[in-house]
Amino acid sequence: MATPGSGEIIALLLPLDKDDFILPIPPETRVLGLYEVEGIHLWCIRPGHRGQTHFLLLRAGDRVPSGYEFVASTQTRRGAVKLLFRQSSSR
Repeated sequence: MATPGSGEIIALLLPLDKDDFILPIPPETRVLGLYEVEGIHLWCIRPGHRGQTHFLLLRAGDRVPSGYEFVASTQTRRGAVKLLFRQSSSR
């Protein structure tokens, strides 16, 4: 039996050459995690409608602009910690 907010799990490959990018998911998408598996993937529940969201992949010392919320973090194979923020849907 499906519960509210449940659905198919999908993985989206993040661009390796950018720290500032847009993904084809709405801002309220339920994010499950951020993992490095042959590139960094954002795992989430497939949204029920279309949209897009602006994301920032930040490191220690970077500034978080206002209007962005923390989503997930990962540690790369090289030991770097990366924090993913998305533009808040309340903007």
